Amino acid sequence: MIELDPEAYLSWGGNRLIFEHPHDRTKLLKVLKPNHDNSPPRQSFRGRAGKYTGFIEEINEYAVLRSRHNNSEPLVAPIHGFAETSLGFGLVVERVSGPDGNLALTLNDMVRENQMTPELRASIDELANKLAELHVVVSDFAGRNLVLRPDGQGFCIIDGLGDPLYFGLRKKSHWLWRLSLERKRKQIQSRISAGKGWKKRDKRGPRWREDVDHEKSDA
Repeated sequence: MIELDPEAYLSWGGNRLIFEHPHDRTKLLKVLKPNHDNSPPRQSFRGRAGKYTGFIEEINEYAVLRSRHNNSEPLVAPIHGFAETSLGFGLVVERVSGPDGNLALTLNDMVRENQMTPELRASIDELANKLAELHVVVSDFAGRNLVLRPDGQGFCIIDGLGDPLYFGLRKKSHWLWRLSLERKRKQIQSRISAGKGWKKRDKRGPRWREDVDHEKSDA
């Protein structure tokens, strides 16, 4: 079992906490938040996997991607399987890092810091078109789930694979998925064109905030 300090998560998103893998810095661990709703009605709605339905959705769509594409760009941050942790069942994923070794910037970060270029904007369209072509479904094609690839030439998806909230309709209908994805793509591009950034939210864990604040005070 992998021991995780509940105060040492790198970041959070939705109902998950994101940790560095303690034995492999090239990997991250996604675990559910301790207070994640696990009541019987919610489990029934989610299906047989209960609160882990999101993990199963991610694995399924990643398998669809790999059956149709080698993910060499990558389009999606690679998934490496499951792990037992002291905080529950965890999903092991590739850590997408920037040149400084820190977590790669999200699209939201890039817009806020005015780092978007015409080439990067075009890469958003290319990613959306490829996901539509391959029929790889993402529940939330949004700026917080898109990060700059290590090669700096475009974006990849780091979270949100699957279709848990629409009863699988977008997985069953290629047309419906294209329609949904095109709407999301246009929303992102419109917001960038209008110069509207996304409000920055501090998603660092308590331990990481303390470390950064300590470094600043010593500077």
